[in-house]
Order: sequence, then C-alpha cells, then structure tokens
Amino acid sequence: MTFNEFHNALRILCWNIERAEMPWMTAGEWWKFQKDPSDFFVRANDVNAKRIWAIIEARQPKPSKPGDDVDDLVDDDPEPPTYDEALGAKCDADARYVRDMMDAGRGHLLRK
Repeated sequence: MTFNEFHNALRILCWNIERAEMPWMTAGEWWKFQKDPSDFFVRANDVNAKRIWAIIEARQPKPSKPGDDVDDLVDDDPEPPTYDEALGAKCDADARYVRDMMDAGRGHLLRK
C-alpha cells in the first residue's frame, strides 16, 4: 500500500462512511464508530473489519500510473521563490496606511 492509498483510506474511514452503508451495525456500534472510527476498526471482529475494509477499498481510486506515490509529488529541483519589488512596495504602503488609520482612531473607515 502506498502513502496515498493509506492516507485516502484513513480519510474514508474517519470522515466518509455513512450509516446507510453499514446496515449490519447496531445503534450502539454506530455510535462507537462515529466517536472513534479507527479504534472501532482496530477492535472490530474479523467479519465487521472486513465489511468496513470493503467499503474503503471500493472508494480507493485506481493509480493513474504504476509507482504513483508520494515520491512522485516531490520536486527534486524546486525553483526558489522570486520577490516582486513593486508588489512588496505596494503591500508595505497598504500596511502603513492601515496602521496610520488605526492609530488615528479611524479604523472603522477601513470597512467596506
């Protein structure tokens, strides 16, 4: 299992399973599952754990290509960020204006 598959599986387990998908659960089991899905999954008997896993597996996207993993997301040669002098000067001027307005007790005039 890749990082992306595992991460997605946890998201599905913790946030994306609805009550209607697990009609075999009692109300008490559903409450425990909602309270702590990962704990419920780990403590579940094999039959119920496999039922939950089937829901997770059905929602897992198929990899777009072999080896689709977190390593593919890392840029080995990132470009350093650039600084725009004009934009920086405008931001500084805007910050000075807001500070001056606040110091003068006219901050309420800044709201649109």
